[in-house]
Amino acid sequence: MEKGFAKYVRDEQMLFKYAKGRSARNGREFHEYHEIIWLMAGEVEFFSEEIRSPLICDQIVMIPKESYHQFVIRGDEENYRRCMFNFYDVPALAAPIARGMQGVRIMDLTPEIGSLFNQAIRAAESDRLSEGEKREILRSVLTLLIFELATHADAAETGLKKDGDSIVSRCVEYINGHLSEPLTVAGIARELNISSSLLSHVFKDEMHIAPYRYILKKRLILAQNKIAQGESATAAAIECGFGDYSGFYKQYKKTFGVPPSHTEGNFEA
Repeated sequence: MEKGFAKYVRDEQMLFKYAKGRSARNGREFHEYHEIIWLMAGEVEFFSEEIRSPLICDQIVMIPKESYHQFVIRGDEENYRRCMFNFYDVPALAAPIARGMQGVRIMDLTPEIGSLFNQAIRAAESDRLSEGEKREILRSVLTLLIFELATHADAAETGLKKDGDSIVSRCVEYINGHLSEPLTVAGIARELNISSSLLSHVFKDEMHIAPYRYILKKRLILAQNKIAQGESATAAAIECGFGDYSGFYKQYKKTFGVPPSHTEGNFEA
């Protein structure tokens, strides 16, 4: 294959991606689908609400829907190789998904999981299979992968877990409990009895995102879910802490690529 590449197979419920090189998904710190990633090569540091950890080759990262996360490439971007499944909830697989995706977690690749990912890669790269046949195979592989991860749920590592009483942990807890209310960095800092500058600095260092951007993204994904469930865009905006609908509309369209009235599940490659 060429120096940088990307193979995709998708349908309305699933996206499979096998790629090397720069990611085109910067800025997607939250999304409405689950994600399972196999890091195949590259120097990457992983950030979430509870974990900050360097990743090593042949680790699996499980990211439930709506969970904050970032992958930061520390080495040569052209060496960054990964394989992933993105998928929405499937009612028939509710129990194994709940067990396998019960939190942001990191685990070492097992032979069984590696075999499933390699089957997916072979199907995606095949010139003899139609797109429909590829989708059928990958849906089957994903089902087996979900069940396999569910059996390893208790053995998954959680990387370098953050202190639950740290400034960032307390800040995240406060934000999550007050998303529908007016939130400012200064106001949160007062609640935590620290300076605004200290909060901004520590939050950006540990989460790799500014607190105001974290709040905005968290509110947008919450609003997106409410709209997808049938709530009006205006009501969702108010419930998620947006006082100005025009501002909400602009941020929503900028983030998701469509206006609130066109909200539906979609994968970004």
